Amino acid sequence: MEKPLMLLVKIGDYGFVRQDEACLSPYLRIRAFTYGKAKGAAHLLRQLQLLGWLLRHIWGARYVLCWFADYHAFLPSLLARIWGKRLVLIIGGYDAGKLPEYGYGAHRKPFWSWVIRQNCRRAHAILSNSHFLGEELLRHIGETYRHKLIPGVLGIPDAEVFRRRTAAPPGRRVISVCGGDSLMRLRIKGMDFFQEVARACPDVHFTLVGAGGEARTWLEAQAVPNLEIVPFVAREELVALYGQAKAICLFSRYEGFGMVLLEGMLCECIP
Repeated sequence: MEKPLMLLVKIGDYGFVRQDEACLSPYLRIRAFTYGKAKGAAHLLRQLQLLGWLLRHIWGARYVLCWFADYHAFLPSLLARIWGKRLVLIIGGYDAGKLPEYGYGAHRKPFWSWVIRQNCRRAHAILSNSHFLGEELLRHIGETYRHKLIPGVLGIPDAEVFRRRTAAPPGRRVISVCGGDSLMRLRIKGMDFFQEVARACPDVHFTLVGAGGEARTWLEAQAVPNLEIVPFVAREELVALYGQAKAICLFSRYEGFGMVLLEGMLCECIP
Protein backbone atom coordinates (compact mmCIF):
# COMPACT_ATOMS: atom_id res chain seq x y z
CA MET A 1 0.00 0.00 0.00
CA GLU A 2 1.41 3.36 -1.02
CA LYS A 3 2.19 5.80 1.78
CA PRO A 4 0.18 9.07 1.89
CA LEU A 5 1.82 12.14 0.39
CA MET A 6 2.68 15.11 2.60
CA LEU A 7 3.78 18.47 1.23
CA LEU A 8 6.38 20.17 3.40
CA VAL A 9 7.02 23.91 3.08
CA LYS A 10 10.04 25.20 4.97
CA ILE A 11 12.09 28.39 5.15
CA GLY A 12 15.46 26.63 5.11
CA ASP A 13 17.12 23.24 5.28
CA TYR A 14 17.72 23.41 9.03
CA GLY A 15 18.89 20.44 11.05
CA PHE A 16 15.73 20.27 13.16
CA VAL A 17 13.60 20.21 9.99
CA ARG A 18 15.69 17.39 8.53
CA GLN A 19 15.21 15.52 11.81
CA ASP A 20 11.43 15.83 11.46
CA GLU A 21 11.60 14.64 7.85
CA ALA A 22 13.58 11.59 8.95
CA CYS A 23 10.99 10.81 11.66
CA LEU A 24 8.05 11.12 9.25
CA SER A 25 9.53 9.45 6.18
CA PRO A 26 8.80 5.84 7.32
CA TYR A 27 5.09 6.71 7.35
CA LEU A 28 4.69 9.36 4.64
CA ARG A 29 5.99 10.26 1.22
CA ILE A 30 7.42 13.75 1.62
CA ARG A 31 7.73 16.33 -1.13
CA ALA A 32 9.44 19.49 0.12
CA PHE A 33 9.67 23.11 -1.01
CA THR A 34 12.44 25.25 0.49
CA TYR A 35 11.38 28.89 0.40
CA GLY A 36 14.68 30.45 1.47
CA LYS A 37 15.26 34.06 2.43
CA ALA A 38 14.08 36.64 -0.09
CA LYS A 39 13.27 40.35 -0.21
CA GLY A 40 11.52 42.68 -2.64
CA ALA A 41 11.13 41.34 -6.18
CA ALA A 42 12.85 38.08 -5.22
CA HIS A 43 10.19 37.55 -2.55
CA LEU A 44 7.39 38.00 -5.12
CA LEU A 45 9.13 35.59 -7.50
CA ARG A 46 9.43 33.03 -4.73
CA GLN A 47 5.71 33.32 -3.97
CA LEU A 48 4.91 32.65 -7.63
CA GLN A 49 7.24 29.63 -7.65
CA LEU A 50 5.58 28.34 -4.48
CA LEU A 51 2.13 28.79 -6.02
CA GLY A 52 3.13 26.83 -9.12
CA TRP A 53 4.65 24.06 -7.01
CA LEU A 54 1.52 23.80 -4.87
CA LEU A 55 -0.82 23.68 -7.87
CA ARG A 56 1.25 20.82 -9.34
CA HIS A 57 1.37 18.68 -6.21
CA ILE A 58 -1.49 19.48 -3.84
CA TRP A 59 -3.99 17.35 -5.76
CA GLY A 60 -2.37 14.10 -4.68
CA ALA A 61 -1.43 15.16 -1.14
CA ARG A 62 -3.26 14.23 2.04
CA TYR A 63 -1.34 16.55 4.37
CA VAL A 64 0.37 19.93 4.19
CA LEU A 65 3.00 20.73 6.83
CA CYS A 66 4.49 24.21 7.21
CA TRP A 67 7.56 24.63 9.37
CA PHE A 68 6.93 28.12 10.80
CA ALA A 69 3.68 29.99 10.22
CA ASP A 70 4.90 33.22 8.61
CA TYR A 71 4.43 34.60 5.06
CA HIS A 72 5.65 31.42 3.35
CA ALA A 73 2.73 29.49 4.94
CA PHE A 74 -0.03 31.76 3.61
CA LEU A 75 -0.46 30.18 0.16
CA PRO A 76 -0.09 26.59 1.44
CA SER A 77 -2.70 27.23 4.14
CA LEU A 78 -5.08 28.86 1.65
CA LEU A 79 -4.84 26.07 -0.94
CA ALA A 80 -5.01 23.38 1.74
CA ARG A 81 -8.27 24.94 2.92
CA ILE A 82 -9.69 25.17 -0.63
CA TRP A 83 -8.82 21.56 -1.52
CA GLY A 84 -9.69 20.09 1.86
CA LYS A 85 -6.20 18.95 2.87
CA ARG A 86 -5.10 18.46 6.47
CA LEU A 87 -2.90 21.41 7.43
CA VAL A 88 -0.36 21.28 10.26
CA LEU A 89 1.68 24.30 11.37
CA ILE A 90 4.82 24.17 13.49
CA ILE A 91 5.34 27.56 15.08
CA GLY A 92 8.62 29.17 16.03
CA GLY A 93 9.63 32.03 18.25
CA TYR A 94 9.15 34.68 15.55
CA ASP A 95 5.60 33.44 14.86
CA ALA A 96 4.63 33.83 18.52
CA GLY A 97 6.72 36.81 19.57
CA LYS A 98 6.27 40.54 19.94
CA LEU A 99 9.43 42.26 21.15
CA PRO A 100 9.49 45.75 19.60
CA GLU A 101 12.54 46.76 21.66
CA TYR A 102 14.54 44.15 19.74
CA GLY A 103 12.73 44.45 16.41
CA TYR A 104 11.63 40.82 16.76
CA GLY A 105 8.34 39.01 16.32
CA ALA A 106 5.64 38.88 13.65
CA HIS A 107 3.06 40.50 15.94
CA ARG A 108 4.89 43.82 16.02
CA LYS A 109 3.14 44.63 12.73
CA PRO A 110 -0.65 44.32 12.30
CA PHE A 111 -0.47 42.88 8.76
CA TRP A 112 1.94 40.06 9.62
CA SER A 113 0.00 39.33 12.80
CA TRP A 114 -3.09 38.98 10.60
CA VAL A 115 -1.20 36.58 8.30
CA ILE A 116 -0.25 34.38 11.27
CA ARG A 117 -3.85 34.45 12.50
CA GLN A 118 -5.21 33.43 9.08
CA ASN A 119 -2.75 30.56 8.82
CA CYS A 120 -3.74 29.36 12.30
CA ARG A 121 -7.44 29.69 11.46
CA ARG A 122 -7.02 27.32 8.50
CA ALA A 123 -4.85 24.81 10.37
CA HIS A 124 -6.12 21.53 11.76
CA ALA A 125 -3.27 21.39 14.29
CA ILE A 126 -0.73 23.92 15.59
CA LEU A 127 2.40 22.40 17.11
CA SER A 128 4.80 24.21 19.42
CA ASN A 129 7.96 22.90 21.04
CA SER A 130 7.05 24.27 24.47
CA HIS A 131 4.06 25.36 26.53
CA PHE A 132 5.60 28.83 26.78
CA LEU A 133 5.64 29.30 23.01
CA GLY A 134 2.07 28.07 22.67
CA GLU A 135 0.83 30.50 25.32
CA GLU A 136 2.75 33.34 23.68
CA LEU A 137 1.03 32.60 20.38
CA LEU A 138 -2.44 32.49 21.94
CA ARG A 139 -1.76 35.78 23.71
CA HIS A 140 -1.54 37.45 20.29
CA ILE A 141 -4.03 35.50 18.15
CA GLY A 142 -6.67 34.75 20.79
CA GLU A 143 -8.00 31.85 22.84
CA THR A 144 -10.23 30.78 19.92
CA TYR A 145 -7.39 28.61 18.62
CA ARG A 146 -6.50 26.81 21.86
CA HIS A 147 -8.27 23.61 20.80
CA LYS A 148 -5.86 23.32 17.84
CA LEU A 149 -2.71 23.86 19.87
CA ILE A 150 -0.54 20.87 20.77
CA PRO A 151 2.31 22.19 22.96
CA GLY A 152 5.46 20.40 23.99
CA VAL A 153 6.02 18.63 20.66
CA LEU A 154 9.76 18.26 20.74
CA GLY A 155 12.25 16.14 18.85
CA ILE A 156 14.83 14.94 21.37
CA PRO A 157 18.46 14.87 20.16
CA ASP A 158 19.76 11.42 19.28
CA ALA A 159 21.86 10.21 22.22
CA GLU A 160 23.83 7.96 19.87
CA VAL A 161 24.95 11.01 17.90
CA PHE A 162 25.31 13.63 20.63
CA ARG A 163 27.80 12.06 23.02
CA ARG A 164 31.33 12.85 24.08
CA ARG A 165 33.77 10.62 22.24
CA THR A 166 37.03 11.81 23.79
CA ALA A 167 38.05 13.50 27.02
CA ALA A 168 37.83 17.29 27.01
CA PRO A 169 41.21 18.98 26.48
CA PRO A 170 42.93 20.71 29.43
CA GLY A 171 41.77 24.18 30.36
CA ARG A 172 38.40 25.78 30.78
CA ARG A 173 36.29 25.98 27.63
CA VAL A 174 32.71 27.23 27.26
CA ILE A 175 30.51 26.87 24.18
CA SER A 176 27.31 28.52 22.96
CA VAL A 177 25.36 27.55 19.84
CA CYS A 178 22.91 30.12 18.50
CA GLY A 179 22.43 30.86 14.82
CA GLY A 180 21.96 34.35 13.45
CA ASP A 181 23.31 36.65 10.74
CA SER A 182 21.73 39.99 11.71
CA LEU A 183 22.14 42.42 14.60
CA MET A 184 18.56 41.69 15.65
CA ARG A 185 19.30 37.96 15.90
CA LEU A 186 22.54 38.75 17.72
CA ARG A 187 20.61 40.53 20.47
CA ILE A 188 17.73 38.04 20.63
CA LYS A 189 20.14 35.11 20.92
CA GLY A 190 22.27 36.90 23.51
CA MET A 191 25.49 36.77 21.49
CA ASP A 192 26.35 40.27 22.69
CA PHE A 193 26.08 39.15 26.32
CA PHE A 194 28.13 36.02 25.58
CA GLN A 195 31.00 38.16 24.32
CA GLU A 196 30.72 40.36 27.43
CA VAL A 197 31.09 37.27 29.61
CA ALA A 198 34.08 36.18 27.51
CA ARG A 199 35.72 39.58 27.98
CA ALA A 200 35.16 39.36 31.74
CA CYS A 201 36.78 35.89 31.92
CA PRO A 202 40.02 36.21 29.92
CA ASP A 203 41.46 32.92 31.23
CA VAL A 204 38.54 30.89 29.76
CA HIS A 205 38.23 29.93 26.09
CA PHE A 206 34.78 30.73 24.65
CA THR A 207 33.41 29.27 21.40
CA LEU A 208 30.35 30.74 19.70
CA VAL A 209 28.85 28.59 16.93
CA GLY A 210 26.43 29.90 14.31
CA ALA A 211 27.16 33.62 13.98
CA GLY A 212 27.34 34.97 10.43
CA GLY A 213 26.82 38.14 8.41
CA GLU A 214 26.35 41.34 10.40
CA ALA A 215 26.36 39.43 13.68
CA ARG A 216 29.81 37.99 13.03
CA THR A 217 31.15 41.35 11.82
CA TRP A 218 29.95 43.04 15.02
CA LEU A 219 31.42 40.34 17.24
CA GLU A 220 34.79 40.44 15.47
CA ALA A 221 34.87 44.23 15.89
CA GLN A 222 34.71 43.77 19.68
CA ALA A 223 38.15 42.11 19.48
CA VAL A 224 37.74 39.70 22.40
CA PRO A 225 40.90 37.54 22.12
CA ASN A 226 39.54 34.50 23.97
CA LEU A 227 36.32 34.34 21.89
CA GLU A 228 36.38 31.98 18.91
CA ILE A 229 33.59 32.52 16.36
CA VAL A 230 32.62 29.47 14.30
CA PRO A 231 30.03 29.47 11.47
CA PHE A 232 27.32 26.84 11.14
CA VAL A 233 28.94 23.42 10.95
CA ALA A 234 27.85 19.88 10.13
CA ARG A 235 26.43 17.84 12.99
CA GLU A 236 29.54 15.69 13.32
CA GLU A 237 31.75 18.77 13.72
CA LEU A 238 29.28 20.29 16.19
CA VAL A 239 29.47 17.15 18.33
CA ALA A 240 33.26 17.45 18.29
CA LEU A 241 33.02 21.09 19.44
CA TYR A 242 30.69 20.08 22.28
CA GLY A 243 33.24 17.44 23.21
CA GLN A 244 35.96 20.07 23.65
CA ALA A 245 33.86 22.17 26.05
CA LYS A 246 33.20 21.74 29.74
CA ALA A 247 30.16 24.04 29.92
CA ILE A 248 27.41 25.24 27.58
CA CYS A 249 25.64 28.60 27.79
CA LEU A 250 22.46 29.86 26.18
CA PHE A 251 21.76 33.54 26.86
CA SER A 252 18.76 34.00 24.56
CA ARG A 253 16.45 36.84 25.49
CA TYR A 254 13.57 34.96 23.86
CA GLU A 255 13.56 31.24 23.12
CA GLY A 256 10.89 28.61 22.52
CA PHE A 257 13.05 25.79 23.80
CA GLY A 258 16.82 25.61 24.17
CA MET A 259 17.50 22.43 22.20
CA VAL A 260 21.24 23.12 22.17
CA LEU A 261 21.29 22.76 25.96
CA LEU A 262 20.05 19.18 25.58
CA GLU A 263 22.66 18.50 22.91
CA GLY A 264 25.43 19.91 25.08
CA MET A 265 24.30 18.00 28.16
CA LEU A 266 24.27 14.74 26.19
CA CYS A 267 27.90 15.54 25.36
CA GLU A 268 28.59 15.98 29.11
CA CYS A 269 28.73 19.79 29.07
CA ILE A 270 27.56 21.50 32.25
CA PRO A 271 24.65 23.89 31.48
